[in-house]
Amino acid sequence: MVPTGKKWLNTALIITGPSSWYWIKYVYAYLVFGVERYNTIPVESRQWLISVSVVVFCAVSTFIISSVRVKDAVHALGLNRNIIPALVLAVLCTIPMYIGGWVYAVPNSDFGWSSAIQKAIWPGFTEELVFRGFVTGLLVRKAGWYFVPAVLLSAVAFAWGHLYQAADAAEAVMVFLVTSGAGIGFAIFYKMWGWNLWFPIFMHIFMNLSFVIFDLGDNVLLSGTANIFRGITILLAIIASIYINYRNKKAAEV
Repeated sequence: MVPTGKKWLNTALIITGPSSWYWIKYVYAYLVFGVERYNTIPVESRQWLISVSVVVFCAVSTFIISSVRVKDAVHALGLNRNIIPALVLAVLCTIPMYIGGWVYAVPNSDFGWSSAIQKAIWPGFTEELVFRGFVTGLLVRKAGWYFVPAVLLSAVAFAWGHLYQAADAAEAVMVFLVTSGAGIGFAIFYKMWGWNLWFPIFMHIFMNLSFVIFDLGDNVLLSGTANIFRGITILLAIIASIYINYRNKKAAEV
């Protein structure tokens, strides 16, 4: 049982984590580099600086919340769970998106290791670590929150960071609904897998990678045909998560 005072302190620290994605640039611009020098840094380098800083902040915060024990911090984030089943099932679940891309779309001309890391591998890992592992997981497991409000908070924060993809207000609403829904879905997978963060991480990476390899649309809304295959992937992920959840419960009864 976490003492009430510590719950409040943990909550404040956890909420500061994802919000730093939006304000830490001002720290670098006004306090570290100065505005003029900061603006001379290439945009891609700034994005890397910000995302790495957020991950480091969340890692250190988890370390503090976990009483300065590395093993407990890794456990709290769900990174010490079985990685192989998560990887295998994530690959199987996302195969339809690659089939759809191969049949109905054309390959992106700029695809390569650089774009795969920048647009799929790194964001897939960091966004799941921050919004699911850090926010959802720690709010529930370390700050005493109920699952639903923790999920909704992380989903809103996650969706807010994707609004730049919208060209107008109507599209912004759709982008927000799709990405917040994805955030809720990944959080549910995280919980159903017994707080195993690797399944949502791999699902996020492989889904993003299909967008990088194939031209499936201008933003997360995708095209009509691509959404059919995304829907099949989501359905398979739900089935896989139900199976894992059932298996975990049966194992706990033994």
